[in-house]
Amino acid sequence: MKKTSIILGTIVTLVLSSCVVKTGPENDVGFSNVEDIKQLNGCYINLADGQDKSKYSTRLSKYLWKSEKIKHHNIMTICVNILDNNIIEVKAKNLKKTLYIKRFIKNKDFSLNSGTITLNKPTGINSGGVAGVGFESLSIGLDKRGDGRISNGGAHVGIMLLIPYAIVGESSYRFLRVK
Repeated sequence: MKKTSIILGTIVTLVLSSCVVKTGPENDVGFSNVEDIKQLNGCYINLADGQDKSKYSTRLSKYLWKSEKIKHHNIMTICVNILDNNIIEVKAKNLKKTLYIKRFIKNKDFSLNSGTITLNKPTGINSGGVAGVGFESLSIGLDKRGDGRISNGGAHVGIMLLIPYAIVGESSYRFLRVK
């Protein structure tokens, strides 16, 4: 009986401390199957479709320049240029000039699957009473309308203040193509 109570208590604790989250743009149509990666060439509005213009809103540049300290709210468009099938160059622009340039190299920075670019990154947390591990995955491509689309997913498990937790989530955003 005591063993059953411990198992049941553990299961209840895990269920109560778990979270599953999924968000997406209105009328989300999912990723299209891109035949040629060069179909991604073009410029996209940096601000996610349906977002307000506050500096805390979701912007494509926040995913592409995640670790750099830049002013994302000053970037109007992100222009993608496939230099060859192994190098993707992205430029962050305001109305007058290019502000930032970054290159991503296949098999180093990204992988490619059916025309969708995937950036994978293991994550770990160990601070302030929280310890855990997990992963994040960012998929970038085109939706079925031809606009830019990202899907940011991840899972984390760990212990916070001696309470186990598990979190699984996915957020998708649309970035309107302008050219």
